[in-house]
Amino acid sequence: MVPCPWFPEIADYAKSHPDFDFGLHLTLTSERVYYRWGPVAPAGKVPSLLDNNGYLHHDWTRETHIDPAEAEIELRAQIDRAYAMGVRPTHLDSHQYRLDNTNKDLFEVALRLAHQYKLPFFVTRDWFADFPYLEKTLGPIDVVIDHTITIEPDVFAAATTAPEKWAAFYHKAIRNMQPGVTELGHPPRLRRPRNARRHPRTRHLGRRLAPTRLRLLHQCRLPPTPPRQHIQLITWRQIATGCHTIDC
Repeated sequence: MVPCPWFPEIADYAKSHPDFDFGLHLTLTSERVYYRWGPVAPAGKVPSLLDNNGYLHHDWTRETHIDPAEAEIELRAQIDRAYAMGVRPTHLDSHQYRLDNTNKDLFEVALRLAHQYKLPFFVTRDWFADFPYLEKTLGPIDVVIDHTITIEPDVFAAATTAPEKWAAFYHKAIRNMQPGVTELGHPPRLRRPRNARRHPRTRHLGRRLAPTRLRLLHQCRLPPTPPRQHIQLITWRQIATGCHTIDC
């Protein structure tokens, strides 16, 4: 998330680990209570994206008018800053799925930037039924994956006091994985986030959950799967270089 204050830290990490996947989480909202961020572009060029205090909106309502042209200015500024700071992204995706799940105009902005920077933009067939404009807007050069697995909000909340629920969630999700390409969502924190001091509501959550998540994946403590599943781990870098059509 390029607009966030700690972006320089991950930019340095990305430069020292050039073979890793690094996606830019294109950001148009600032949803935290006290830990807020503003735009990368000059505020005067993106007024529809900002609240009365100059931060990106905490949330969008039906009354919130987001100008797609201003969204494109801001997102281009985010991508350009990432490149200027040495990050070489493997893909783009959208914070809170705002670019995918709001309207066709913002989705077109995301695709236009993806094409111009020659990067895949994360979109999955799972969303086509709820947002028909996605499939209609995609073209033959766009990469589309089949499924996504993201921790459910009730599990996330329950894990505050029972972090083992994370493992149970992932075990079940992997056992029930469907054929095709699936993105498994997994926040990568290990140490307590530096902004935890500013977030009493999330202080214990980050400290208790992150080690559990990483142990699960790093130690490959996954349930036995039938041989017919043939689960294979791949990267966005592989997807970008080996998959060039909507039917891949």
